[in-house]
Amino acid sequence: MNDQVNKPPTIRATHLTNNNITGSASQKLCLFKLMSFIFHDVIDQLTNTLDIYTCLREIISYTYSIKFRKSWLMYFQSLTIRFQSLMAHHLPDLIIPKIHFVTEYLRTINANGPATRFWCMRFEDDKNNCGYYVPIERSIQNLLNKPDVINYLINNVNNNISQTKNDPDLMLTYRDGTAAKDNPSLKLHSNSFLIQFYSDGIGITNPLGPKKDKHKLTLYYFLLEDLPDFVKSMLQSIGIVGICPTKFLSIQTNRMKFFEPIIKDLNHLQTTGLVVQTFSGQLHFAFSLFAADNLASHEIGGFQQNFNSGQFCRLCHISYKFRLIPLTEISFLPRTVTTHDAYIRQAVNLFNTRPVAGVVGESPLSRLIAFHAIKSLPDDLMHDYAEGINKNFVFI
Repeated sequence: MNDQVNKPPTIRATHLTNNNITGSASQKLCLFKLMSFIFHDVIDQLTNTLDIYTCLREIISYTYSIKFRKSWLMYFQSLTIRFQSLMAHHLPDLIIPKIHFVTEYLRTINANGPATRFWCMRFEDDKNNCGYYVPIERSIQNLLNKPDVINYLINNVNNNISQTKNDPDLMLTYRDGTAAKDNPSLKLHSNSFLIQFYSDGIGITNPLGPKKDKHKLTLYYFLLEDLPDFVKSMLQSIGIVGICPTKFLSIQTNRMKFFEPIIKDLNHLQTTGLVVQTFSGQLHFAFSLFAADNLASHEIGGFQQNFNSGQFCRLCHISYKFRLIPLTEISFLPRTVTTHDAYIRQAVNLFNTRPVAGVVGESPLSRLIAFHAIKSLPDDLMHDYAEGINKNFVFI
C-alpha cells in the first residue's frame, strides 16, 4: 500500500478473540465490503450468515447511493425487514439497537432525500466554564462574498431541480423528500438555500485511562447543502458555529443557554434573509437537518441516552425487550409531532427525572424554525454500519 499515512492497522488474531479491531470507521467499512474477496476460499462454507452478509451489503449499496430513486423505497424496506428478521432468527445474541435503526432508514430517506447528504462521515457558568459561538450570519456572508460561490449554489440548485423534473422518480437532495414539503422556510421562499448542522466531539488530551473525557469538547458546524459535491468536499466549505466543553452541555439549562444565540441568528436568517456583495437581491435560507451520531442526536432531541432499555429509538416506539422479534411478526408505531410534544409536557411535569416513552425533555433547538426532534435528526448511517453492524460480521 503506497498511502502509508492512511494505511490501516494490521488485523491480528488477538483482535478476533477480544472482539475489537482497531481502525477508523471508513477502514472498517472497507474491510466489510471486501470480506467476500479476502475470505473467498471459505465463503461457501458459511450458511445463514452469508445470507445476512449479502442482505446487508445490498442495503449499504442503496443507502450510500449519491442518487436515490423513489421507486426503490418499497424494495429497500423489504431488505431492511429481511435483514432484521435474519438477525433475530440466526444471530439473536448480536442484536443491538443499531440493527433496529437500519429499519428506520426508509422513513429517513423518504423524508430527507439520499442518506449520503446527511451522514456523519465528513463532518459561561458559575464555575467559569464557557463556550464560544461564531456568528453564523457573518460566516455565511463571508463565504458568499467569495467569487463564484453564489454561482455554484444557484447553478447546482437549478441543475438538481432540472434533473428531478425530467425524472420525478429521482431523489438527489433534501428538497426531493417529504420533509421539504412541510418546511416552513421553503414554503415561504422555495428558492431558499439549505443550511445543515453537524455535531462532533473531540478529545484534546491523550485518550488513555478513566479521565479521557475530562477535557472533551463538542463542536458544531454548518454547511450550505446546495453547494455542489466537489465544493462540499473541501474543508473550507464547512463553517464552525460553536465549541463548548462536553460536560458543560450535559446539563439541560446549559444547553438551552448555549444554543440561544445560535437559534436567534438562524431564525433571523430564515425570516429576513441576507444581502451580499456578489448578488443583487435578497438571499433566503432554510434550516434542513441536524446530523450527528446517535448519542448526540438523542441529547439534542431530548431523548433518553441509554440504548439498552426502554424505548430507545427516536423515530418509533420500539421497546428494548421486543428488539429480538422479527419485523415480519411485529410492527411499531412511528413517533409523531403531536404525541412527542405531549411526552415532553409529561417529562417536564416529572421534572425530567425519568423518560416518558423514551423522551426526557425539550430539545434546546425546539424554538429553531423548521426543527423538530422527530423530523430533523436523521439516522446515523456511518456509526450504525461502520462501527456497529459491520464490525460484528468480522467475528461471526
